[in-house]
Amino acid sequence: MEPSRNYYVSQFVADWWRSRDWQGLWLGVPALLGGVGLLVMIAFSETRSARERAASYTMAARIAFAQEDFVRADLFYKKSLAGHPDALQVLFEAAAVADHRGEKTRRDAILRRLVEEERYPAALLYRASILLQENPSEAKLLEAERLLQRVAEESEGELVQEGTKLAGQVDDVRRLLAATCQAKGDYPKAIEHGESLFE
Repeated sequence: MEPSRNYYVSQFVADWWRSRDWQGLWLGVPALLGGVGLLVMIAFSETRSARERAASYTMAARIAFAQEDFVRADLFYKKSLAGHPDALQVLFEAAAVADHRGEKTRRDAILRRLVEEERYPAALLYRASILLQENPSEAKLLEAERLLQRVAEESEGELVQEGTKLAGQVDDVRRLLAATCQAKGDYPKAIEHGESLFE
């Protein structure tokens, strides 16, 4: 009976295994580990530098915004968001720049995402104030009141201490709610929201 092919393959593998110089392989292990470590460090530095680049673009955008150079600020915010598209505060600041540049369609698209998808409180306030400032129709007043009520309800569950940023935002909500009710002609509600400022 003739040996099978499997026998030849297994015999070849066994002979190959015995003929290897394993001492040479052991000498190469440190180089292999060093190569793996180098690849990990390169990958880590690339992700970290992307975050650092986005942060430096954000800082440059804030400086340009403070100097009222909205074109440069817009450019830097776009670059920052390209590297970190889910940074809500940066997205909100980009909406403010778009507003200053008169790009209402872009501003509204960003605010819509922040309000409807992310439920970002500052965007709720900003959107409501825009609705109140831009020739408010009955529908816009109702939407502004709905947005402001959401902010007021969501902030009640949080710890609001006097003098904090959140406390200031809650007062802004109450002020805007009073203005909204007054613009609608609902004076009792406007007085109620106005009195809540003094509690």
